[in-house]
Amino acid sequence: MRYATLLIICCVLAACDDAADNASIPLTFGEPLSCPAWSSPWVGAACQDDGDCGFEGGTCLREVAGFPCGTCSLSCDTLCPDLDDFPVTFCTNGLDVGISDAGYCLSRCDPRFVENGGSACRDGYTCKLLARNAVPDFKTGVCAPGEPAAQTDCRRGLESRDVLFTPVAFTAEHPEGYPELTCDIEDPVFLYSPLGDTAMIDIRRGESAPALASCSLVNAIESMLDVARSMGAREIFIVNPYSCRLIVGGAELSMHGLGEAIDIFGFRLDDDSVLTVAGDWEDGVEAPVTTAGAWLRQFTDTLWERQIFSVILTPEYDDAHDDHFHLDLTPATVFYQ
Repeated sequence: MRYATLLIICCVLAACDDAADNASIPLTFGEPLSCPAWSSPWVGAACQDDGDCGFEGGTCLREVAGFPCGTCSLSCDTLCPDLDDFPVTFCTNGLDVGISDAGYCLSRCDPRFVENGGSACRDGYTCKLLARNAVPDFKTGVCAPGEPAAQTDCRRGLESRDVLFTPVAFTAEHPEGYPELTCDIEDPVFLYSPLGDTAMIDIRRGESAPALASCSLVNAIESMLDVARSMGAREIFIVNPYSCRLIVGGAELSMHGLGEAIDIFGFRLDDDSVLTVAGDWEDGVEAPVTTAGAWLRQFTDTLWERQIFSVILTPEYDDAHDDHFHLDLTPATVFYQ
């Protein structure tokens, strides 16, 4: 899988010390690092001192503080500014990256800009799931010091399918009020849109927000999108697969808490028509009579026939699923309603 390499980057091989500032240089983690200064830095670029961060408010998080080659940053409360042609930034608390209790802007992980051993961050950094400063419930992948995670067979499979993703370091959580239950993700990754000709749009966070899920679920999502594409869908409306919560109305951990479930709310087709589960599914009708209802039924029937997911819940299941399809990978379970 090929990604565009970030243009402003610090840690190049020693043989490339004389490369032009804007050269596009692929990185290999683990080689000796050199730390040239760059003339047009932004958040996430290399620095030795504050003077190397030549933008208003720029400050250098130095190598002595644990940031390989240093990294340019900005102080922040909850939000950070962005620049075109650079990874989106994120305001995180310094304590989460080993510095002071204050907000610092860092670059988000994004394989559309950097390919570096699967980390989607420049050399010496890895993708970690960090909370927004002062907003602990909102988390995303941020480039922080550390080595990329070891490759897995599942991720190699995603690469062979040309899926745009990055591994992420994930810390287990507990649903509020249930410390005995643990939300954890085996082989966690961020999945980026689009996948081929089909965009995944998070109805709460927008198209650019990556989907946090287990690698095995991402494989299933790609297969599901193959079905949607073959039926003429160019957009699919979802919410982030991971959510540390219980099954609605129960006391058991939801498969969302393991990153092993995704909810589908609707589709945009190639003719620009929009189908929604809430508006177009025909409740209690075995043979749908509308074109939209028949499309949605064919979609879930095809997923079931191909056994892409082990559990498929539609509005036929209960009122809690009247506006979406729930698809998950519950082990040793086969269920469709």
